[in-house]
Amino acid sequence: MIVCFRSPVSLPASPKELPARILMAKWGRNESVKGPVIVNALCNFQRQFEYPGDIRIRTYVGEVGRSSFDSFHVMTLADDPAQTPCASGGATVVWVDFPAQRSRPLPAHLRDYLARLPLA
Repeated sequence: MIVCFRSPVSLPASPKELPARILMAKWGRNESVKGPVIVNALCNFQRQFEYPGDIRIRTYVGEVGRSSFDSFHVMTLADDPAQTPCASGGATVVWVDFPAQRSRPLPAHLRDYLARLPLA
């Protein structure tokens, strides 16, 4: 998956709106009962980004477990023909039953979606 942000990035009024919008677009409106939680995230910067500028983010899926998956990201300047990484990182996401505060198996539709993404 490749995401390209143009500067300035238009963000929702509240930081809490963005994850909810992504959830509703991808997995439906049941995010108040079960949904993803980022339990670990990192980002290492190799080169400086400058404003204004366009950033390209390549996202890859790593190991998909029973209730979690790993993702990896490489960020480059969109207009760099060599696509030299400026930053790279990753995250571990766990599917959680919020009222029970316990991990749950990834839904089949999410597992199918992840299977179609490029592997790291």
